Amino acid sequence: MYDSRKVILMTKLALCDKENTAEDIHTDNFFRHDYIYRQNMWLRLFVLIGSFVLIAFRILHMLAIEKIDLFKLDFQAELINAGIFILVLQILYTVIGTILYTIAYERAQKRMQQYFALMDELESLRSSEQFSPQTRKEPLHANRTSSMDSRNHHKVL
Repeated sequence: MYDSRKVILMTKLALCDKENTAEDIHTDNFFRHDYIYRQNMWLRLFVLIGSFVLIAFRILHMLAIEKIDLFKLDFQAELINAGIFILVLQILYTVIGTILYTIAYERAQKRMQQYFALMDELESLRSSEQFSPQTRKEPLHANRTSSMDSRNHHKVL
């Protein structure tokens, strides 16, 4: 006979595994600060690349559409404007990324705690079942013990 509490716990564990446990385990491999720093590093790198692309489009726009002569262009002012643009974007995305990755890390930690609590509850049900006396006796078959020692078949559940 199956224990309904164990079936419910195993179903919940299977749902957790299917949804996002692999991603949460990857997140759980890092300390909070390291996870946020690593994610922000990638975010800042992509923002920097995007900024360079936008600046290149701006320069191409100035040369092709506005017909500004390359030799009359004030490079010092354009570099200062580009530097300020990159700096503002880096700061903005770092703050936003830190907030978002902190929330993501905390949610992953919470889900992992729930997952391990379900695992501990299932293990406690399993261990309490091992020490309980068997109430049902199975008939002995010819030349065998009680149906090939069926206790081995029910260890998983």
